[in-house]
Amino acid sequence: MVELGWIGEGRARTLYDEGRAVVDAAVRGAAPFDNRWTTWRADPAWPDDWALVPAYQA
Repeated sequence: MVELGWIGEGRARTLYDEGRAVVDAAVRGAAPFDNRWTTWRADPAWPDDWALVPAYQA
C-alpha cells in the first residue's frame, strides 16, 4: 500500500505493529482468544437478516 501511495510509511508501520500484537495475543491465548466466548449464542429474537436492522442515526 505504501508503494501505491495509499498510506505513508509511518501508518504502515503502525498497522503492522498492531497486527503483530494481535497475532502475539492469539498465540498466548489472551482475551479475546481465550475461549471464554465459545459458547455464546445470539438471542434467537434478534433478526437473522441484518439488512432489516435500522442504521444508526447520529
